[in-house]
Amino acid sequence: MKRLAWAVSGEGRALEAVLQASDAGLLPVRVVAVAIDRPSRISAVAEARGLPCPLIAPGPLPYHPDLARLLAATGAEWLGLTFNRLLSTEVIDHMEGRIFNLHLSLLPMFPGFGALRRALAEGMRMTAVTVHLVNTTLDQGPILAQGCVPVARRDTRATLGRRLFEAALPLLLQVVRSIGQGELRFTPATGLEWERTDRAPAAPTPRFPLVDEDLLAFAEAYCAALPVA
Repeated sequence: MKRLAWAVSGEGRALEAVLQASDAGLLPVRVVAVAIDRPSRISAVAEARGLPCPLIAPGPLPYHPDLARLLAATGAEWLGLTFNRLLSTEVIDHMEGRIFNLHLSLLPMFPGFGALRRALAEGMRMTAVTVHLVNTTLDQGPILAQGCVPVARRDTRATLGRRLFEAALPLLLQVVRSIGQGELRFTPATGLEWERTDRAPAAPTPRFPLVDEDLLAFAEAYCAALPVA
């Protein structure tokens, strides 16, 4: 069972879904640490589970040598990000490429911060979510998964953000499952290996790679239970 850490900038809903899916036996991973850069509801969720969840305040430099020390102390093998900080070289070097991030655009379009706001400002009729590996570039690491989302003319950041989360969660869960099963692997020497991405599906789909049906059902139920913004 892979040991997974997570860094959170927002409410931690994606991590909470991962924890619940793991509890349900859907994900062969163990979350061993959480880091937050600001007060978050996820700290109470982590505390209830006995997980370390330090608030590591950002400084003027990329974030943060203390995160690397947390990862080393807890033996984390992978790091997931729903996070609004550029990572320090200490963190990236420590994980040796085993960091994945959720970004709210169809990369390489709209890299960096404010992707949702920029999609609305540009009048996009379609946008997307991307899960990718993190390296020292700005959102240019190898792409793992992407899903497309329509943009209505009257959408706000809240309404579009909700739709983007609903599209992202199944893909994140599939990435985590594939990591836990050893199906998705990355080393600096061999690069990315994930057979799920080798063959396109027979019919058009709003997401790729394909997501297992039980994870789709879990994600739908989780999102349906979220409070309406």
